[in-house]
Amino acid sequence: MDINKKIQAASHSGASLRVIQKDQTYFVEKSITSAIEKNYLGIKKQHKFQTIKTPSFDILAIPTVQIEKSEHKLTILMPYIDGLGGERVAYRGSKTVAKNLKIALDFYLLNSISKSE
Repeated sequence: MDINKKIQAASHSGASLRVIQKDQTYFVEKSITSAIEKNYLGIKKQHKFQTIKTPSFDILAIPTVQIEKSEHKLTILMPYIDGLGGERVAYRGSKTVAKNLKIALDFYLLNSISKSE
């Protein structure tokens, strides 16, 4: 199966995904034609997300290289990272990884709350 078909099959958002090459670098181009405003707000959050460091994990968002929005289409360009999108990273985990991530997030949230009081 070609890489574009694999990436498209893994998409749960209904967006059109394809791998493109620019200057020896591979990118994933994500095109969205419905719920543009909602998806635009989501991708802006992803773009602004700052890494959260916990004792066990670094939690980060897949970076965005370019965001183009028109009335009928939203196009996002992201680096092609070892063929993995966010949903594939979650699938490669295990119950132990999920439990450890939960503990790390709980620690981070409790620590953030205690610092804000």
